[in-house]
Amino acid sequence: MRSLFWMTVGACVILTAASQTAEAVGLGMYTRYGTSSVEAEIGDSDFDSVDMDRSHLAIGLALDTAVARQSVFNYRLELGYTEVSVEYDRSNFELDFTGGEINNTFGFAIVRSHSTRIWLGPTFRLSGGSGEVADSDIDASYIAVGAGAVLGGNHHLGSVASICWSLGYVYQYGVVLFDEEEESWGDSDDITLTGGGFNGTIAMIFHLGGEER
Repeated sequence: MRSLFWMTVGACVILTAASQTAEAVGLGMYTRYGTSSVEAEIGDSDFDSVDMDRSHLAIGLALDTAVARQSVFNYRLELGYTEVSVEYDRSNFELDFTGGEINNTFGFAIVRSHSTRIWLGPTFRLSGGSGEVADSDIDASYIAVGAGAVLGGNHHLGSVASICWSLGYVYQYGVVLFDEEEESWGDSDDITLTGGGFNGTIAMIFHLGGEER
């Protein structure tokens, strides 16, 4: 996870430097909250899959190549810290993780004006972290990949910054891996989680180099 973090930070720096010449880039912070229903399958057991609820909270860095520019296309990169919780509502079973996420979103403008940019496009997410089963000493790690669609809006505060929002739906496939030394979990060595849900994001992105609105 640390290597992934520093590689992405490096990518942000390179993209920022490259975009300065085009006077199109914006850089800021975002926060996101989302919930989803997932189907969980426990290892190689003979039990039927069960439905669980997954929620996540994220905060981090957002880079947009055309936050306020009169361009049809924009690319948004988000690198954030996340807290993920997976619960089974018929018991006290709960998994809690902390980690990171990378979101790659490709937007296509459907409204372009002096004060507002509305866009729509696909998004791809990679997330992961470590944690434990609640109220126990059982450690676990978590990794997931997902894809979906996002509708977003950028509302410009003059030439300085934009307040940005987005609403998205992302379908994810994830795997929970338990510590191999944890004997109390039994013979099940993993849980697969598949399912999708909605999320909402708010961001404050500052214009770098002077935006063309």
